[in-house]
Amino acid sequence: MTCASATISPSATAQGGPVAPNESVVEAQVTKAVEVDSSTVGIEPPQRLALLTLRVVSTTPSGALLPAVPKPGVVVETYSRDPERMLRLSGTTIRAAVQMRGGERSPRLWIVRVIEPAPPNP
Repeated sequence: MTCASATISPSATAQGGPVAPNESVVEAQVTKAVEVDSSTVGIEPPQRLALLTLRVVSTTPSGALLPAVPKPGVVVETYSRDPERMLRLSGTTIRAAVQMRGGERSPRLWIVRVIEPAPPNP
């Protein structure tokens, strides 16, 4: 299982600077969705988050931004600040906009928008 949650955008600075603006629209299978306390994963202030494991089926950059998820076929971990909504998505296929946020030492993928439901496959 490949996990891209620690993949760093190529535009992050070598000095540990922030990740450059990026966003991808992905179609993905939600293989796991759990609630986590942010302090257990090093995110402050303490808050309830959803941690989703996604198997990426397709990905496209969003507008002129750099891609956050470079290719389909990878499994990634993503966070959301909306656990009530996200936990219901386990076992479904979604289309969502994701962004890589954080610095070079702690980049994380975040779901910023969900486009529900994903279109059915023909």
